[in-house]
Amino acid sequence: MPSAAPSLTAVRAVVEGFGPPGTPLTTSEVAAKFDCSNRAVSEHLETLVGERFLETKEVGTHGRVWWRPVDTPTSHRKTPRGTGDTVESTNTSATSSRADSESTEQALQASEERLHLATEIGGIGIWELDLQTLDSPVRTARHDEIFGYDGPPDDWSFERFLDHVVPEHRDRIERSFEESLRTGLWTFECPIVRVDGQQRWIAARGRMFDDDVGEPHRALGVVQDITDQKRRERKLERQRKRLERQNERLEEFTSTVTHDLRSPLAVIDGRLYLYRETAEDEHLDAAEEALKRAGRLVDDLLTVAHQGRLVETTQPTDVGAVFERAREGTVPETAECVYEPVPTILADRDRLLQLFENVLRNSVEHGGSDVTVRVGPLSDGAGFYIEDDGPGFAEVDPEQVFEFGYSGREDGTGFGLSIVRAIADAHGWEISIGSEASGGARVQITGVEFAVDA
Repeated sequence: MPSAAPSLTAVRAVVEGFGPPGTPLTTSEVAAKFDCSNRAVSEHLETLVGERFLETKEVGTHGRVWWRPVDTPTSHRKTPRGTGDTVESTNTSATSSRADSESTEQALQASEERLHLATEIGGIGIWELDLQTLDSPVRTARHDEIFGYDGPPDDWSFERFLDHVVPEHRDRIERSFEESLRTGLWTFECPIVRVDGQQRWIAARGRMFDDDVGEPHRALGVVQDITDQKRRERKLERQRKRLERQNERLEEFTSTVTHDLRSPLAVIDGRLYLYRETAEDEHLDAAEEALKRAGRLVDDLLTVAHQGRLVETTQPTDVGAVFERAREGTVPETAECVYEPVPTILADRDRLLQLFENVLRNSVEHGGSDVTVRVGPLSDGAGFYIEDDGPGFAEVDPEQVFEFGYSGREDGTGFGLSIVRAIADAHGWEISIGSEASGGARVQITGVEFAVDA
């Protein structure tokens, strides 16, 4: 049971024992000395304020901090003169102390206002964590807003914070927290899921403070939403990878131009020479056919070069609508097209249409007019696939399928799937082949950015 309310004299003695003038203390710290409630000593503390033995300041909405003035003598004192009169005694030191205290309080308030302004402008939330209970009763409003709360949640703790962390990152965050207890610093970045279901990225930094015996007692830190920064980093990384791939493709492209155009040009040159010697029209016909082939090669090379340019601007794109548009004029009516909904992706719609048209044309060329083509999402949610039930890529080197000039048909230019790869590269996507359940061809596009994540 708590003890009875202490006397004013007892409270004054306890306050004096907290340390020299200027030492801060709280109501609960004084009450703990008597094993009584805060209310039992709060009136005495107010009395000491009236006597200018203490000064006080509100902290937040639920707490007060008290401290002894730099100089404690009062400006009024009673002196017995037989008549009980009160003698006014002006104490210059006390007056100066009060002035200094007011100046200090004003400076502290100005500092707090500047800190509040800086955290608001920077979107920074402040938190404090009790390392004994792992509760966090002290936080700013911005902290709670970052996690999607309109107002303070009923309670907040380390465990509740972990509930917001995306599951695959929780072990890493827990390990970093345990390490911080040893190093004294806690710094991390991780994705979270807000209360409204929206996924965001946060960055936090905290410092651990020890108690009197050197054990971690509390942590104080800041947290900030860095989702926009992460998006910029991902965009830059995709552009870096695309540039690397484009440099590789440029070398391959140059080699293809040199090799593939040399053949029809040599035919044209030889046939024209024979025509001059024999005047037989068959040589002109052969030269004309070689010229047409060279023209197709040039057209395809220009298409690859155009489609391979980096995609600078994307927009939410309905994959199903693009698939439906691509089948018109590409897939005969006798063929079957099956679509399983794919989430809306961010893409250049015109170039995505070109990608579908080339894959579908390849399916018809190898699978026939009654081929079945399917489009759907990948099981791991990383992208989508386009597959058919044709002969597939069983006899094909997967590393060669998308190379410039590679074709499984004698009359093909070998640029259809090269264009597909160029379009994928331009978006920063990855492209690969696989086998459909029936043994047909399957093209997989991964690394896709979905509109719901944007």
